Amino acid sequence: MVSEYKKIPYTGKISLGNEELPCYVTEDGQSLISSRRLQGVLGLVDSTARPSQTSGNRLDRFLTQKSLQPYFDKYFGADLLDPIKCKTNEKRVIHGYPASILPSICRMMLEVRRDGKIAGQQQAIIAEKCEILLGALADVDIEALVHEATGFQGVRAKDALQQILDKYLNKEFARWAKRFPDEFYIQMFRLKNWQFSEAGIKNRPSIVGRYTNDIVYSRLATGVLDALNKSTQKTIMGTAKHVIINS
Repeated sequence: MVSEYKKIPYTGKISLGNEELPCYVTEDGQSLISSRRLQGVLGLVDSTARPSQTSGNRLDRFLTQKSLQPYFDKYFGADLLDPIKCKTNEKRVIHGYPASILPSICRMMLEVRRDGKIAGQQQAIIAEKCEILLGALADVDIEALVHEATGFQGVRAKDALQQILDKYLNKEFARWAKRFPDEFYIQMFRLKNWQFSEAGIKNRPSIVGRYTNDIVYSRLATGVLDALNKSTQKTIMGTAKHVIINS
């Protein structure tokens, strides 16, 4: 039977002004924030209350108020308010929401206030808190904050590099495939005032490879060119058996 709990190997806290919000990244790379503390940060519950009193249903009830319904429908999907059940490596049970819910709630409440549709003191207080929280986030992507706080940032960078490498290196030596059209080299020869011929493309100066490295491969992502060079097989004389840069 498949476990109903997601595993969260990466945990941390993000600072939002005077507030700290526990955050997590699941084993499948989903960024989450604590449902209990989210309610506390928004002012829906006392942040010191027992977990059983802050399970997430208060956020559900608040966002689905009749007065907020048109805005809720605009900003959220029907299943967004179902907290995601997770377990840490220490087997501690966590209920979390996708990290993107926080800026969405803030933008929603500020739009409600701009439209003059605030209903009651609680909505007014939460809209004020949302303004502060959104200011703390500024232009920073909240998922990037979660990745940095949990240490997932380094893992993500490593995985992203591997995915790029996999596009270039495979069992069939995909690097032998024609990657650059003749026009690429024709224009390079023109800019360098070199005499161009069909034979020139096939027997081009070695510096062309260095230019191609600089113009193309070195700009793909940090570490790609080094990894490609390391993975290139060598002959007994120490020269490359398979060239990385090819036409």
